Amino acid sequence: MIGWRLVLPVVVAAAAVAAFITYFVSELAHLESNYQAPLRLPDPSVREPVASKGNDQRVTEDEKAIAEFRQAAEAILRAAPSSRAAAVKDVSPISGKIPLPKRRPIARK
Repeated sequence: MIGWRLVLPVVVAAAAVAAFITYFVSELAHLESNYQAPLRLPDPSVREPVASKGNDQRVTEDEKAIAEFRQAAEAILRAAPSSRAAAVKDVSPISGKIPLPKRRPIARK
């Protein structure tokens, strides 16, 4: 008969080995799904047409958001010196003993 002291460590070891194998198999599948073929170097004999840089004045939503963010950051930075001056510097840290809470008795029913 198998000793019960032996069953638990064997089951835990088998689960650890199964988890180890599952982890590496899933990682391998993940790596293969993200694999991209190596890029080919361009053929110097073939010339591609160069896109003209026209006067495209349209502003995208991202550019608008970036501009608004910069304006808000500049407003905050302009206010920073006055906020530092308003901070209280003359407050001393707590000196002496700090009273700790008393232990509560164990409630017995």
